[in-house]
Amino acid sequence: MTQFGNTDPTWEQLNSSLPYLDAVVHETLQLHPPVSEAIRVAMEDDVLPLATPVVTKSGETVNSLFVAKGTVLTIPIQTLNISEVFWGTDAKQFRPERWLEDFTLRAKEIQGHRHLLTFIDGPKTCLGKMFALTEFKVSKILQRESTPFFMLRIGFFRRCSL
Repeated sequence: MTQFGNTDPTWEQLNSSLPYLDAVVHETLQLHPPVSEAIRVAMEDDVLPLATPVVTKSGETVNSLFVAKGTVLTIPIQTLNISEVFWGTDAKQFRPERWLEDFTLRAKEIQGHRHLLTFIDGPKTCLGKMFALTEFKVSKILQRESTPFFMLRIGFFRRCSL
């Protein structure tokens, strides 16, 4: 934040000049998405290709799934955001540095903002995504700049009697 001196950062600076803050925000949204799953209804018959073929109980190898019109689909956002298949063995650890490294993981297969499903993607993407990201960054900056650090004693708080 010292790079901005005594002036408030602009929208562009906030969203492009603070890479570690950006990494912390994305790591937080990966591990703790505000919505754990999304529900969608198939508007027409469709076939979903599978990245990895699945062998059924009968021994048949399946490369795709048929989805009939009207089928309710649940997108497990939180589960996919911490899947070791996509994010590696440290997927469940808070490690913001992953966002500053070269992306060589299968997470690249996930469409969406920074390969996260936190805001979904496509025509039903979150309209407030950029506002939410900016608000998150501003709150972290203000917290760092103006909040005195203190420890709460472990114990009980007495209820106020009226």
